Amino acid sequence: MSGKFCPFFFLYSICKEFEDIIVRALTVPKSTEELVEMGRYMLYANTTFMEKMKGEVAVMIQQLVQLMDMQLLSQEHVDLNTKTVLWLRNITPVLKQNSLVSLIKHFYIVLCCNASYCSNCHLAGV
Repeated sequence: MSGKFCPFFFLYSICKEFEDIIVRALTVPKSTEELVEMGRYMLYANTTFMEKMKGEVAVMIQQLVQLMDMQLLSQEHVDLNTKTVLWLRNITPVLKQNSLVSLIKHFYIVLCCNASYCSNCHLAGV
């Protein structure tokens, strides 16, 4: 942005945080260590992060209402505000998918990799 004020920076930063959660949530862990770390991170994402984001979106909505009292918004601004607010709803299926992937991976590791018949598993004995 090189010193130039970007009125959308707060909105972009909120969207970026949600996009970062999606990348981590949809990454399949390759080891038990990664599975445990993902579990810790997703606990944070489902609790602390979501509460923080609800607060940031509430602030954004307050700012939007104040801004709308002073001027007309561009279509780009309206679209970005809409996208930002919808993240609170749109992230839910990703978090649920992560829970399912983590559960499947956990059972795979427990049932397959700890069994003696799983000699071809790259996670055997992990």
